[in-house]
Amino acid sequence: MKSTYFKTAMLMQQSFNLFLSIIDKELRVLGFNDISASQAIIVYNLGEKELTVRELGKTCYSGTNVSYALESLVKNGYMMQQPHQQDKRYIFVKLTPKGMDLCHHLEHVLDEHEKSANFFIKKESVDQCYEILGQLRTFLSSKTLAHSEL
Repeated sequence: MKSTYFKTAMLMQQSFNLFLSIIDKELRVLGFNDISASQAIIVYNLGEKELTVRELGKTCYSGTNVSYALESLVKNGYMMQQPHQQDKRYIFVKLTPKGMDLCHHLEHVLDEHEKSANFFIKKESVDQCYEILGQLRTFLSSKTLAHSEL
C-alpha cells in the first residue's frame, strides 16, 4: 500500500501536469503558438524583473531545462540577454515587449482561473495548502542537501 506521503508527491506532479496542459491550451487560444507552457511559466515568473540566468534558474522550476528554454525564448523574441557591464561572466535576462504582452495575458488568465477555483475551493483552503506545500518543499530541500553531502 502506498503511503500518503508518496500519494501526495504524485498528486502534486499530476496537478502540475494538468496546470501545464491548461496553460498550453490558453496559449493557443491567445495565439501564442511559438512557446510552450513551461517556457510561458518562466516568462511569467520573470515578469518585470531583470535577473541573471542563474537566478532565473533558481527562482522557477518549470519542468524544463532553463538554459534550453532561455535560448528558445530569446530566439522567439520573448526575452533579451544582456551581459553585466563589469563582469561579462554574468548574463542578465529581461522580457521584451512581446514577453511583457504574454505576461499580461497570463496574469489575466490566471486571475480568471483563480476566480473559477474559488467556486470549488475556499480561499482559506488554498492558502493553507500553499503553506503546507511550502513546508513540504523545505523538508524535501533539506533531504536533497543531506543526500548531496554523502
